[in-house]
Amino acid sequence: MDGLCDDAGYADAGTSSQLNMTVKAGTQSSFVWLCIEASWDDTTSGSDYAYIHFDRDDSGELGPTGGDRRFRVDSGSTSLVAERGDSAGSAWTSCPTDPSPGALQCDSDNLAEGRFTAIERYEFKISYTDVWNLTNPPDGTIAGFAVILFDSNNGTSYRWGSTQVLVDTLNLDTWGHLEIPEFRDLAVPAVFVVVLLVVLRRRQSRE
Repeated sequence: MDGLCDDAGYADAGTSSQLNMTVKAGTQSSFVWLCIEASWDDTTSGSDYAYIHFDRDDSGELGPTGGDRRFRVDSGSTSLVAERGDSAGSAWTSCPTDPSPGALQCDSDNLAEGRFTAIERYEFKISYTDVWNLTNPPDGTIAGFAVILFDSNNGTSYRWGSTQVLVDTLNLDTWGHLEIPEFRDLAVPAVFVVVLLVVLRRRQSRE
């Protein structure tokens, strides 16, 4: 975890790109690793940040509930802010961290770092329990997933989800998907543990 996103394992990660960002995702040792490269954010002011979101049961409800997760890291920081949905399903609230997290707690081993090197990059290490609510998710397990990046120099938010313009942090049906592929076991390396392939895909529009 260094915020550079240049580790060899990312070569095997699932990748989703759009004009303003690239998202790389993979799994290693019961954690999801995410590298988010803000390709349009080529200046830094120290006030930029990234949010990632997880709808752990992929329910796509209107508002975040206690089982949903949101994490933030600022540029130039290693301080991870962990949040969960509130009891009313209408806002985000602090998620207490614990070594053995429960339904309303987040894993204390989660990490993140934001770093600027020509562009802004944000790296996250998030426990399976905070992504899929499972310690050993089977192949094909899906979670709702979204990214919102803020570029303070122009006051613009860049988004990844079902559509990059309409992603709403409070509307889970606007998020995309994070999925463990069925063939992930084929990627187990002989010597080093590297990031395994994770498929990023968009949510299909609901009628």
